[in-house]
Amino acid sequence: MKRVLLVDDDAVVSRTYRDRLSAHGFQVNTASGGAMALSILRSAKPDLVVLDLMMPEICGVDVLKFIRSEERLAQTPVVVLSNDCRNDLGRHAARLGSKRPFIKAQCSPSVLMAAIDEVLQPNLAAAGLPEPVANTPTSLRPLSADYDPTAADQNDPLWRGRTRRRNELAGRGFP
Repeated sequence: MKRVLLVDDDAVVSRTYRDRLSAHGFQVNTASGGAMALSILRSAKPDLVVLDLMMPEICGVDVLKFIRSEERLAQTPVVVLSNDCRNDLGRHAARLGSKRPFIKAQCSPSVLMAAIDEVLQPNLAAAGLPEPVANTPTSLRPLSADYDPTAADQNDPLWRGRTRRRNELAGRGFP
């Protein structure tokens, strides 16, 4: 059974994803903040970490730095689930090797589960199979260290629709 550490300071989000991950067959540990996550990581090695970036006390980037600095944890995949993954914190997390960024407000449990399954699969290239990047939606593709959210999102039809709607509302006097 794969072990997942879910780090999020929002109790509702944490409970929702914990229940979904458990139902999907994962053993789930939850941490309500960065300090608790560090405590758990010092004593256990999860197969995957789902990490919020904006938390009180110790932010998610500091937790990710700890993971990358510990030899036994350095190769642990980290999936970012945060409302703050498209700014400097998100780019910093990508440079530290986070596998997937998801905006919490826009991510459904089923999308996160699909990404977790993909991250935990054996490397397809090592097995001689092509990686399905060409047909993978932008939201499921890994970020590179030089990730630019503006350039990536301009090709995303959902982003274009939101921008168009925001511009329409701004033209009607809405901020």
